[in-house]
Amino acid sequence: MRGKGLLAFFCLGASLSYAQPVLTETVDYPAVRPGPAATQSGYGCFHLASGTITPGDVDWVQIKMPRGTTQTVVDVDFPANAGGSALLASVVSGSTAFNISDNNNTRDALCGLHATSVPMGSTRDSAANLNATARNITINVGITGAADTSFVGAHSENFSYDVWIYAATVPCTSDVDCNDGVACTVDTCDLGTGNCFSDADDAACDDGAFCNGVEFCDAMRGCRPGQTPDCDDGVGCTYDDCDPLTDTCVNLPDDGFCDDEEFCNGEEWCDVQFDCQPGAPPSCDDGVGCTVDVCDPATDACAHAADDSLCDDGRFCNGVETCDALADCQAGVAPDCDDGVGCTVDSCDPALDDCLSVPDDGQCDNGVFCDGAEVCDPENGCAAGGDPCPGQFCRESEPFCVDCLADADCDDGDFCNGAEVCDPTGMCVEGAPPCPPDMVCNPDQRRCESGLFTLDFKPGVCPNRVKPGAGNGYVAMALTGAPGADVRNVDRASLRLSRTDGVGESLSPNAGSPGPGIHVEDVATPFDGDACGCHTAAGDGYADLVVYFSMPTLVTGLALDKVPAETQVELQLSGRLLDGSAFQAADCVTVERPGKNPKEK
Repeated sequence: MRGKGLLAFFCLGASLSYAQPVLTETVDYPAVRPGPAATQSGYGCFHLASGTITPGDVDWVQIKMPRGTTQTVVDVDFPANAGGSALLASVVSGSTAFNISDNNNTRDALCGLHATSVPMGSTRDSAANLNATARNITINVGITGAADTSFVGAHSENFSYDVWIYAATVPCTSDVDCNDGVACTVDTCDLGTGNCFSDADDAACDDGAFCNGVEFCDAMRGCRPGQTPDCDDGVGCTYDDCDPLTDTCVNLPDDGFCDDEEFCNGEEWCDVQFDCQPGAPPSCDDGVGCTVDVCDPATDACAHAADDSLCDDGRFCNGVETCDALADCQAGVAPDCDDGVGCTVDSCDPALDDCLSVPDDGQCDNGVFCDGAEVCDPENGCAAGGDPCPGQFCRESEPFCVDCLADADCDDGDFCNGAEVCDPTGMCVEGAPPCPPDMVCNPDQRRCESGLFTLDFKPGVCPNRVKPGAGNGYVAMALTGAPGADVRNVDRASLRLSRTDGVGESLSPNAGSPGPGIHVEDVATPFDGDACGCHTAAGDGYADLVVYFSMPTLVTGLALDKVPAETQVELQLSGRLLDGSAFQAADCVTVERPGKNPKEK
């Protein structure tokens, strides 16, 4: 502990003319130790205290001087090999403060010998000469680990220290000079030696009360309380106390001390001679024949568990008998033999002591021919019958198996061989080819085409996109030429652009002046992929017919500004050759959101 103090008192010895120090150690200061029984080293020098100081802390040693002195010297020793550091100590006598100077010789010169706790030359001294001191003063010695530049230097480690005192007392001339301030001592002066004597008188401390013990006199600290009488009678279940009215011990039995808080072993009680005695276990019989009666230590109560097995008559079909904890055995309820399967006949067989469930297919028949003959599955219920017409269609009205019921049943998915139909007898009949002789059937697009040309919207650009409101320019399209398909044979006046879904108008290409006109140039390559796919391929060596449409006309005429953003629309350029034969070619465009300008490849 730091920042508080220890008390040291000085009194006269029986044959000495010096003050005898006694250091009282308190629980607050376990780090500060008394010296070796306040050993006198001669010439009135006493080893008062020992301790350890840490940097920045303070230890206080308080000395009470009941006698006046002709000279008093306080001395603090600490190791000389402590890293070249020093301790600072201060002494306050009354209202006067003294700094303890660094002096190796003061105590040694006065005491005539060296400290008994350390060898010669291994300590440094800090001493204060208080000269003569009055009677009944208090001296406070502060020992600090703080740095002080007036000494050898600052320190950062712990230091041990020893406190010594030299006191030459003034000889007494009367008993009055020997008053030590302790009420229970008889203080006298030996006029021959000038020494004081203080004899402890225990009778001066007796308060006449039995229950607080026998008081005694401590010559240094005055009256001290006695030790309370031991009223323990050795019986664990009695309440032992001291009665101040009768000045005697009382020992009262208390059954509560014996209670082990276990209900099931009964109520324990206290015998004033033989201590705790066991109780009698409680009776838990409830008078019900089908209950198992026990005492439950977990709940500290009787428990009555109903046991249905004590009521069982061994018969299955009259149900399971049960035990009522209050009304005894109760009749059971007949078992429910319903297996949850609607097409089984359920019953309880007393001979077998079990439920029977017999499947009945008749309960599953729905009277429909085309879904087959239903059967009863004893686990899953009614199950559908098999298909009566494998690979065919079932006509319930006859009933009869046929190849088709409607035209859709005959559709083979091939547009180019015509639409198949179902005749009244249920037989499929082939359809007629949909394209005229001068047209080619496109099975993927399910349409008739000229077979000569393909259309490339914005040649060399992919994807094909149109942004409504983007400007007043022109957009180019190429009718691609190929071997056997010469675009120079196209009747340019017959060209029309429209939407394949029939929405909007049929537009003629721009004829030029103002704006670009129709011309022949190799700018594109036919695309043979998906109908709405595109590519960036340029010319392929075959002449293409390049046509232009005004962007505002294209958007409004084909109603592209009404189409939801990011929707693909298929456009078709149709016309005739100079020989009068018709042709058509298509490509797709994607309508952008107004203002969007994606990077084109």
